[in-house]
Amino acid sequence: MKRILHVVSSMDRAGQETLIMNLYRHIDRNKFQFDFLCTTNKIGDYDDEIKKLRGIIYYLPQSKITIPHLHNLGIISNYRNFFKKHPEYRIVHFHNYHAFSVLIQVLGAKLGGVKSIIVHSHNTSAPNSKVHKIVKPILKLFNIYRLACSKPAGKWMYGNSKFKVLNNGINTSSYLFNDNNRLKIRKELGIDSDTKLICHIGRFNYQKNHKYILDIFSELLCEDSNFQLILIGKGELELEIEQYAETLGIKDKILFAGIREDIPDILSGSDVFLFPSIFEGLGIVMIEAQANGIPIVCSSVIPEEAILCNNIKSLSLLDSLSSWVQAIRSQAYEKHDTNNQVMIYNAGYDILDSTSLLSHIYNNV
Repeated sequence: MKRILHVVSSMDRAGQETLIMNLYRHIDRNKFQFDFLCTTNKIGDYDDEIKKLRGIIYYLPQSKITIPHLHNLGIISNYRNFFKKHPEYRIVHFHNYHAFSVLIQVLGAKLGGVKSIIVHSHNTSAPNSKVHKIVKPILKLFNIYRLACSKPAGKWMYGNSKFKVLNNGINTSSYLFNDNNRLKIRKELGIDSDTKLICHIGRFNYQKNHKYILDIFSELLCEDSNFQLILIGKGELELEIEQYAETLGIKDKILFAGIREDIPDILSGSDVFLFPSIFEGLGIVMIEAQANGIPIVCSSVIPEEAILCNNIKSLSLLDSLSSWVQAIRSQAYEKHDTNNQVMIYNAGYDILDSTSLLSHIYNNV
């Protein structure tokens, strides 16, 4: 059995972490066991399940060097020391979206004696993008296996270097629309049968564009008060967004639902999925929403690979608020499309396809 070490910030319930867990649940654990090295010392949403699956969770020590720039040497040293101490990890799978951070990780792994390094790009933008662009060519010097969640995410991280796209697969059948679950979840949430429910799923951070969601929703309520909004997730901007909702006078129409494990039921119980991200590597929740068949309104930055079905309206973030409002009002009166499952399968986004490809990579890297 090969033990694969996945390097992440923490195993919270977010896009790339959800993909990792989907793969972990379906991969042959007689052949591959996933362990995790977290770069932040915090408990993750998936930690209990990881331990039940016999995975080990490690935490990378924080650099004790506080001098700018030299601080990164401490991080490289910590990676090196970890891998020297754990030579059993011959395959290390780094999940990242910034070239400079990847460079630090690869240097630490190389110095620590890691034989096979996989770098997995999960986004199409990052803070300090100028530094990212300067460092990106340096990655060409290293013998690493390059993965990405989409073609744009691969171009962002690797430029013209060859890479492989690993689709963010889901357990397609578990997301199918269910009318009984729709009735159940709406009763639980206190949503009237005549009310139209808008759903957004995503971490409360800059990328997911929550302030714009509230601007759209506020404009929508001026035209039609028969809507409510449910926000699924948590994050560093959550309090700020709650305060903004109060400022707009719309907080009583919003459900801040936190982390939920019943996402398929939430999607079945909602009428529109709203996803106006500022940038996205792929957006695994887009695949989940399409498997459910819920009508979608999203920003035009979503990669083409993630647009699989027909009941989607895509708008530019430069379009007027009224354009977004009209798209939502139009979609809200459409039914869930229960025929999307075949499109998800045919596009290769079922988790069994993704697991098969990753198993092949682990066997041959």
